[in-house]
Amino acid sequence: MTLENFFADVEEQLTQELEAEIRDQLADDERQRLARLSLRDRIRLMSGSRRVADSPPVQLRLKSGQRLSVSPVTHGRDWFAADILEPADVVGHALVSIAAIAALIPTPDQLQRSLGDPVTSLSRDDEESLRPPKARLTDQIGLPFVLRDLSRRRKPVELHTSQGICAGTIDRVGSDHLDLAVHAPDQMRRASGVSEVRIVAISDIALVRLL
Repeated sequence: MTLENFFADVEEQLTQELEAEIRDQLADDERQRLARLSLRDRIRLMSGSRRVADSPPVQLRLKSGQRLSVSPVTHGRDWFAADILEPADVVGHALVSIAAIAALIPTPDQLQRSLGDPVTSLSRDDEESLRPPKARLTDQIGLPFVLRDLSRRRKPVELHTSQGICAGTIDRVGSDHLDLAVHAPDQMRRASGVSEVRIVAISDIALVRLL
């Protein structure tokens, strides 16, 4: 073997080892990226192209067993606002608690979108590629904050909980609960029309339908 052939063979071997190392590192980075994905991330990525006219709605099943067809509009920290398309008895605008979701039933395209963009290059000097996107203000807002705003606006709502459905007006919101003045959904809150006031645990709220 000539000296030139020897070094050519060494160079080829080093190249193969380096390529294998890069493939292993990319695979490891991709596993780390997928491990960081939350259910909220999957929903947000899945509904990213909702503005496209033929984009199908997101199908999900709540822990109560109820199946919903929704078009997400805004995403908060532990909730998202959506247009409910099905079933007919809950069609309209609503807030969905992510903690109340038992499963998503994506189309093949939605499933692929929900995984985000795979890692395709190494960036050891800059790990931004492995970090989640910078949060917007809405992303940091929790469900209690939104419920307080509905209370301030005296907006009638319909709460879906494990104990059933109740309609009325939110009187006040604590750190982990709210007071709901129960009254007919087609009426404004009046003392004479309130049948009872319920203290409802926010953790038990699956859906807040705006009336």
